[in-house]
Amino acid sequence: MQPSPACLDVLRGSEKYRARPGRSLQCLVKISYLMGALYWFMTAAQNKKLFRVLCTEGRPDKTGVLLAKELAKLDVPVKLLIDSAVAYSMDEVDVVFVGADGVVESDGVINMMGTYQIALLANSMNKPPVYVAAESYKFARLYPLDQKDLQQALPPIDLIGVHVPPKVEVERSARDYTPP
Repeated sequence: MQPSPACLDVLRGSEKYRARPGRSLQCLVKISYLMGALYWFMTAAQNKKLFRVLCTEGRPDKTGVLLAKELAKLDVPVKLLIDSAVAYSMDEVDVVFVGADGVVESDGVINMMGTYQIALLANSMNKPPVYVAAESYKFARLYPLDQKDLQQALPPIDLIGVHVPPKVEVERSARDYTPP
C-alpha cells in the first residue's frame, strides 16, 4: 500500500506541514492496527524525518496500543494517549491521521468510536485537514445519514470487567460515522 500524495507531503515535511522550529512534526493517530499506516511511518523514519506520533489507545480492542508497540520497535518516538485525552493533547498536534473501517458514498468515514470527535476537534482548533488512511477495498455502498444508521450494521462492544448498575443503559456502539 502506498501513501496518498497528500500524506506523503506531510511525512516528507513539505512547507505546508513543516513542524514548528526546534521540534519535530507531531502526528495524532486514531487508526486501527493498520499495516499501511505502519508502512507510512516506517518509510518516514527510514528517511530520517523528524516526527513523533501521539497514538490513541483504541478502546475497546486496544488497536492503538498495538500500533504504538510496533512504532516503538521501529524507534519512532510515540506517546500513547488514553482516548479521552485527545482534546488535552491537541495543542501538540500538527496533523491528524485516522483509519477507516469504511468510506461511504457521501465521502464520509466509518471508523472506531471517537473518530468523529477528533475530526470536529481538529477542525475547531484550526488544524490541517484530517487525513484518512483506508485501503481501496474499504469503499462501501452505504449512505448513512447519521450515527444511528450504523447500529444495525456493526456488532456492539461489550464492557468487559465493568460493573453496570441496574437501570443504567449502556451505549455499546463500536464505530461512528464522520461526515465529509
